Amino acid sequence: MNVPNRIASPLARSDTSVASARRARLIFAGVCAALAVWVVAYLVASRLVDPGGTSGTILGDVVYRQLEALATAMLIWAGRRARGPTRRFCWFIAASTFLGLCGDVTWALLVLVIHSPPAPSLADVFYVGSVLAFFPALWAQFGSPLRRWRQTLDSSMVVLLIVYTAFAFVLRPQIDAGLSRDMLATVVETFLVLVAGVWAVFASLTVDRRLPYGVRVIVIGVVTQAAAWLVYAYAVSVRGVEDGSWLYTGWQASWAVVVAGCAALLLGVERRASSRPWSTSTWVGTGVITGLIVVTVAESTAIRTAPVRVLTALIGLVLLLLRLQLTVRDRGRLAEKMHALSPAPITIDIALGRHPVSAKTATMAASSDRSSTG
Repeated sequence: MNVPNRIASPLARSDTSVASARRARLIFAGVCAALAVWVVAYLVASRLVDPGGTSGTILGDVVYRQLEALATAMLIWAGRRARGPTRRFCWFIAASTFLGLCGDVTWALLVLVIHSPPAPSLADVFYVGSVLAFFPALWAQFGSPLRRWRQTLDSSMVVLLIVYTAFAFVLRPQIDAGLSRDMLATVVETFLVLVAGVWAVFASLTVDRRLPYGVRVIVIGVVTQAAAWLVYAYAVSVRGVEDGSWLYTGWQASWAVVVAGCAALLLGVERRASSRPWSTSTWVGTGVITGLIVVTVAESTAIRTAPVRVLTALIGLVLLLLRLQLTVRDRGRLAEKMHALSPAPITIDIALGRHPVSAKTATMAASSDRSSTG
């Protein structure tokens, strides 16, 4: 009796893996599309509903927390499926998201019961704990970036731009307004969020190993959440915006990115990562220098007293930096061409071992050997 061979050939297994990878990418694309629709719908709804009415209450107290709870569940699920540093990273981020959810629920209950919650309150304790949970998560995944001094030096320019901008437009106005009891909790939370966001950017720029695509996306979500927090603090605490409910869309976007990262981890979706850290690019250095100058000018009074002169100077500076950038790029390409045209070294045996020499030197050595033999 002939038993049919049910062992798949290597080619069949390869076709199956390709089909599975294609299916996983399609599912991931669908998840990303659904999350994008959710975030846009929330932004539109926050601009249409009345913040003080029933619709605004439902949007802020019920709809707002759905994606946050989903992100917590997805992080726990991804952590259970992951191994090593990625597992600890997902669980710490899950703890951070859960503490943030507890803070939001506590704040909603305080508003419902006493209508005017004190500051600081129990919700602020959860918010501070949520931010603090970012630090062990980043340490578990990235470790200390100071050991990679070259990437650290290149990334310091980006970190400097972020810190200077946040301090000039968010932290310093809050401190100048006076550190009252109500503002103390806000300043502390803003400072911790700034440190967490800077560390996330710094760690992702200095990493010298290939990370799972899902982890990279979750880190982007952490940075997005820090940026949303800083923008909200600037709009409400510094600019005095009364209705900042539409700014909550930033948190919705951050949780959407985190959910997408968890989906990538669970589905095994990967993207090709560049072998060279993008922080080492001269374009990044040019952009950071330009950004620092623009922020400095925007903070000063010169842009209001002489806007045409400032604008002309900025355009001239951008053109100068662009020309320097193109010069550096051309020199790099010329060096690569000269290296490609140089003769490839070969190896010959000599008494002390094997040493690389040029083709011309090897030919002269061979001719010398033949003449001495003759």
